[in-house]
Amino acid sequence: MKKTNNNFLVKCIIFFMFIAIGVVVVYSKFVDMKKEELAKEDFPTTTYDILVARDFENNYPSTVSDVLKQYNKYLQYIYNNELEGEDFELLVDKIRCMWSVQWLDINKREEHIANFLKEVESFREDGKVMSNFVVSDSLKANEFKTPEGEEGKTLTASYLYNEEGKSSKVYMRFYFLNEEGRWKILYYELMNDDINDSVSKDTSTKDSANKDDLTKS
Repeated sequence: MKKTNNNFLVKCIIFFMFIAIGVVVVYSKFVDMKKEELAKEDFPTTTYDILVARDFENNYPSTVSDVLKQYNKYLQYIYNNELEGEDFELLVDKIRCMWSVQWLDINKREEHIANFLKEVESFREDGKVMSNFVVSDSLKANEFKTPEGEEGKTLTASYLYNEEGKSSKVYMRFYFLNEEGRWKILYYELMNDDINDSVSKDTSTKDSANKDDLTKS
């Protein structure tokens, strides 16, 4: 009788051990599924979400070419999509991460946002679309010096615009300064004169991307 009770007790222990193991396995799978669901929810999927999620503080582009490519991705999306309010401001804030301190000192955030929005609206009203941009990896960034003796680099990008079935290409030369190991845009120059002002200014305000405004004492 005692042996029978012992066998029964052992069976009960084994049974409950299997139940406990099963509960742990099921719970573990449930937790993993929840983690995957949360990861999918947090992971940016749209172009807008990807642009907003870009962490320039901890993952800043390492070269002049990479900075310009990132900058142009934001420009192309902003010009080609109807954005309002916070959606627009968030992308402008990302763009401002790539401008130099000198430029930011002249172009305050609120004024920058207001003027840039007007330029983008004018661009769309004219029926323009920024269809493509090219920053060639084969182009070597040239060096330059500011009047204050600061050393920087220049790089040219081309932009293709469509308007009412017609296309046009323009070139812009960007000037960069190295700020604490990060290449930041100081200003740019339009390389040809037949482009509409609303396009040529892109994110500048009151012509403040002009080198004369940025380098004067």
